[in-house]
Amino acid sequence: MCSGRVRLRLGIIVAEAMIAMMGQRSASGAVFLVIREEREERVIELGDRVVHIGVVDGGRLEIGPSEAFPSDSALVAIARTERGYVLTPLRRPAAVTVNHHPVEDEALLQDGDQIVFEGIPARLEFRTRRERWSHLRRALHLEQAERELRRWLSRERDRVMRKKAVIVAAGLLGLVLLIWFVVNEYSLRVGVGEVTERLQQQERTLSALTEQMGEIKRKVDWLASNVEGELTMAGRISNTYGPSVSLIEATYGFVEQGTGKILRYAEATEGGTAITHGEERFQVTTEGNGPPVEETVIGTGFLVARGYLLTNLHVARPWWQNEAAEQIIGMGFRPRLLALNAYFPTISAPVPLEVARVSEEYDLALCRLGRIDVNLPIPPLATEDVKVEVGQSVILLGYPAGIEALLARLDESVARQIITATAMRIPEVTRELAARGLIRPMVTQGHVSARLPGRIVHDAATATGGSGGPLFNRHGVVIGINYAVLREFSASNLAVPVTLARQLLREQGIVP
Repeated sequence: MCSGRVRLRLGIIVAEAMIAMMGQRSASGAVFLVIREEREERVIELGDRVVHIGVVDGGRLEIGPSEAFPSDSALVAIARTERGYVLTPLRRPAAVTVNHHPVEDEALLQDGDQIVFEGIPARLEFRTRRERWSHLRRALHLEQAERELRRWLSRERDRVMRKKAVIVAAGLLGLVLLIWFVVNEYSLRVGVGEVTERLQQQERTLSALTEQMGEIKRKVDWLASNVEGELTMAGRISNTYGPSVSLIEATYGFVEQGTGKILRYAEATEGGTAITHGEERFQVTTEGNGPPVEETVIGTGFLVARGYLLTNLHVARPWWQNEAAEQIIGMGFRPRLLALNAYFPTISAPVPLEVARVSEEYDLALCRLGRIDVNLPIPPLATEDVKVEVGQSVILLGYPAGIEALLARLDESVARQIITATAMRIPEVTRELAARGLIRPMVTQGHVSARLPGRIVHDAATATGGSGGPLFNRHGVVIGINYAVLREFSASNLAVPVTLARQLLREQGIVP
């Protein structure tokens, strides 16, 4: 059917071309301009109209009606007159020649005249003989017919290709649907057994999950009860043994060896020796009336027997392993303990302490109480058969951050009264807190992080001032004496195993 349409369309186009050629043969007085350029040759038929010849963009020579031709690009005009066709230059000076003769005003064109424009490679030839150029006219119409045929064939080809594309797409879609249907049908048939097996597997998985959920619930309940028990345990230990955990206040100064003169801060008008303490630098002397060089240290201790208290050596002798103190000692001075007092939560007055035994190896000091009327509960000490394991819960009692922490726990108005009354002098603040019954140890909880020879690593929160505090296990038994904070790792603190402290107690005859 398509080929029949093509033949019909082709016949119509050829017939139109033949009719056009016959009409041209019957026409008279036909005149042509032949434009010969570098790669093509064009034939323009002239009639009674006036035409302009000029150069358009790209240097191409164009011929067109005067009314449609841009006036600024026209070079000459050709018009039919009674004498014949006349060429008239439109610019001065004229840049056109006819048969190599420059045209100034006008030139009457004759058959075969050669028209050349200066600077333009294209040449024009004027022809008036119909017989000679009739084949050109036919060629023009045949060329037009060919172009029309090509355009029509292109459109037909596109239409046929689109139709084929639609058919191919529809076929592919049908094929895909067929494959999907076959695969789906196969999957349905084959998958029945798989679905059944999966359902059974899911039932087994659900059953296992139910068992796991039950186990998790039991663990959660156990943890909840354990946490509740630990909270209760911490409160119980604090209530029971907190009264026997004291805040220790140690004040010391320095005297010159041989003379016994007190080391003082040099006044502005006095000379002295420069001392560096941390980032501070100050002048000291043994002369003048400057205030004595004194230092007060806060720590923690707890009762281990009637009349005896256990703490760290660096609390009972605060100059021990103290960098600033060692610097002063190296200058010829010796430390002098001015006051060593224990403040118990239920006793409103300070209890004097006396160092009885020390262990520099384990940083321990056993102190004797200066009063015999202290009747407080004594916490049990762990024996060799009490195990300390990683992960077990621990409770730490002590006075971390010293009097600053105690003041921070008070009502603001009460704290302000104490600070105003004491001018924030540590010994006076401590006595005022004790008199008001405001000294109470802080309770923190944690776990054992590591068990090393000679030390227990734990993460119960503490700070300076908590040294010497008792470390309890969940049964209320003291398993260690807190003595250091690892500043490089804030979650790790160190305690001396209480089993190592038993040697001091044996030497003092407290335990067998």
